[in-house]
Amino acid sequence: MDDRWRLPAVYAVALAARAAAVFVRWLLNPPLGHRLPFVTMYGGVAVGGWAPALAATVLGYIATDAWFIETEVNAPMSLTRIGGVVSLTGHLISCPIV
Repeated sequence: MDDRWRLPAVYAVALAARAAAVFVRWLLNPPLGHRLPFVTMYGGVAVGGWAPALAATVLGYIATDAWFIETEVNAPMSLTRIGGVVSLTGHLISCPIV
């Protein structure tokens, strides 16, 4: 592969893996509801190195928050509640470990 396309390709693969994880979580939304919003997200950061994984982590959290957490008023995982802050912290700590 040409070196100038290597970095964009790595980011594209990492973001595509995260998008697939969000899609799978969306498919699981009827039975899960607001529980386990990050259940599919960890595998999506295991691709491409630390920088693409960091980008995928941040963008994946934003997507998860928009589609699975903030859809219900006073959701227990909302960032306005302590559960949401703890969830975000755990997500940001566990994704780099993966």
